[in-house]
Amino acid sequence: MNDFFQFIIAMILIVLFFRAIAIYNRKFNGTTLVAHSYQRKEAENIHKGEKSRLDRLKEEDPKNVHLAIELCQKKGYALTSDNILVEYEKVLNGDTLTFFEKAGKASAKVVSNTKKNIQEISIDKSSLTAKIKELEKLKNSNIITEEEFERKKQELIDKF
Repeated sequence: MNDFFQFIIAMILIVLFFRAIAIYNRKFNGTTLVAHSYQRKEAENIHKGEKSRLDRLKEEDPKNVHLAIELCQKKGYALTSDNILVEYEKVLNGDTLTFFEKAGKASAKVVSNTKKNIQEISIDKSSLTAKIKELEKLKNSNIITEEEFERKKQELIDKF
């Protein structure tokens, strides 16, 4: 039974591997892999539909189509109708960053948030120090006792 599951897992991995190759070829080489003649006809029909839609969009919205083409080139994609249309939709949605640009923005945001948190901690720490100094002045002025000073100081530290 164990061998059967290993065989199934191996077959799934092989299928996933070939699917990844097909996706890569379509995106970067502009080719579609087909196994049967009916699939070729179907792929040709899809391509014709995409081509006519792209031609129509080139007339209606040339600026955004041009941006989509630039985005394909920036990402290294083949300039197929499918790729351009996918990027065109992204342009319309305002999603014009590449993966690495998005990753760079995300890491910059993390650094910014970290710096902000450190500054907040520094402010809290300095305000804590100031409050303890105030308590110390009250203790030195004999307004509060040593025990009250220690208790209030510990309360402030616990809050921090």
